[in-house]
Amino acid sequence: MLNPMQMNDWRIRPFLLVLAGVQAAAIGLSVLPTDLAPVAALRAILWLAALYLIPGFALMRILKIHRLGLAESVFLAVAMSAALLMATGFTVNAVSPTLGIERPISWWPLSIATTGVTALLGGLSYVRDRDFGEPHRLRLTHLLSPVGLGLT
Repeated sequence: MLNPMQMNDWRIRPFLLVLAGVQAAAIGLSVLPTDLAPVAALRAILWLAALYLIPGFALMRILKIHRLGLAESVFLAVAMSAALLMATGFTVNAVSPTLGIERPISWWPLSIATTGVTALLGGLSYVRDRDFGEPHRLRLTHLLSPVGLGLT
């Protein structure tokens, strides 16, 4: 199984499929009612990945940052995603009133903007880094060992 916390080292096709799938699933679950606990939990998990992991990994691909350890990859992806999220929110707040949007810092303008920025990053990562691919694999035998099961 490919290591999802080192997506910047994956081949470009699986990376873009995960990027598009997470974004589509997060948007799709946003239109469902929130009174169902499993839907709300899954939506929260997908939006966390869509906002705080995927954009950072795409930026790492654009900048051609590869071959980092697990902790470095996750930390850098979260930090880059948070910075991009703040810049996107600032831009939406600054530009939206000129477009006639009365409440720019609300759910739909921000979700559309972040999804658009992430799609743009996916396209740029394809252009800049489509030839790289040295995926790291998770060894499920370690997770399913008695020691691994004891730690969970």
